[in-house]
Amino acid sequence: MSDLQSPDFEKLSGAARDHLWLHFTRLSSYQNAEIPLIVRGDGCYIWDSAGREVGSPAIATPAKIKLISTGFITHGSKPQRGVGM
Repeated sequence: MSDLQSPDFEKLSGAARDHLWLHFTRLSSYQNAEIPLIVRGDGCYIWDSAGREVGSPAIATPAKIKLISTGFITHGSKPQRGVGM
């Protein structure tokens, strides 16, 4: 089995902790803990490498409506057109 089919999630979480800047996260909360890794998605639900399911239509639907109605979004300092859905 290749690494893509059977990844070492502990190794990936450690690499994320060491090399990624999780700018919307309090980094100290992951200093001694595993960083969640998203492994699958279906609609408004995602699953992490530990099998935990996260998602809610109650949150996803208003977010989708806001995204559709927004004329532009910013990512960094470059404005981009809103994403049509």
